[in-house]
Amino acid sequence: AAHLEPEILIVDEVLAVGDAQFQKKCLGKMEEVSVNEGRTVLFVSHSMPTISSLCGRCILLDQGKIAINGETSLAVLSYYNTNLVSATLVDYSQKEKLPGDQFAKLLKFYVQVKGEIAKHEINIEDEIELVIEYIILQEEDKLYAYPNFHVYNAAGICVFISTPDHTDIHSKGKYRSVCKIPGNMLNEGTYSIGVAVSSFGKGVLVHLFEQNAITFNIKDNIYGVPTRLQVNGIVAYSGEFPGTMRPLLNWRSEQIS
Repeated sequence: AAHLEPEILIVDEVLAVGDAQFQKKCLGKMEEVSVNEGRTVLFVSHSMPTISSLCGRCILLDQGKIAINGETSLAVLSYYNTNLVSATLVDYSQKEKLPGDQFAKLLKFYVQVKGEIAKHEINIEDEIELVIEYIILQEEDKLYAYPNFHVYNAAGICVFISTPDHTDIHSKGKYRSVCKIPGNMLNEGTYSIGVAVSSFGKGVLVHLFEQNAITFNIKDNIYGVPTRLQVNGIVAYSGEFPGTMRPLLNWRSEQIS
């Protein structure tokens, strides 16, 4: 079909079949048709990582109707969170059935920026707070509970897992734990966060785990971003940075001769 030189090429789930080499060939041809030849490719897929990397604009269909027509990151977030009120908040506190077991259950999990529930796009330089509210239903001797977060990028690759550096035996009651991700740490792109409450002392037990509970997009405005070298208002490199993280590290340079 690609060799027919169409003005509009419609590709429906072509990457769902074939081996890795075939898929690579398909991706290369689509890029050639769209970028190098300036023609339109309408790519239909349920693969969010591929859509994120290929498409500059998306249409999200819901029961045959257009739900979103616009920015790729917004469409991807909406696809991941079809049944949620917000991509950055899940609230089970008023539900009859809470995620978890007889020991611990999840009440809320959300993302904060500057003390407020985050929107779907977060600036790359903003500090992010991951907040979990959970309830401990029973106290057990030698059972040490702790929350943990699992951060994945759009390709489904685990970027990191974070746990507290200490914990105690929890008495019965409600708890809130906050984990801070510094600004200028995550690279631009879409991230999904899984949340869990685990324990050790009687082996490692997982009492609740909500995978891909919330999602958000890290936005790079290019200008004024500390992780891009800039001199007198000129950005040294304005292209896409590879990698899942882009930390702001300490550098020291000096003339030695």
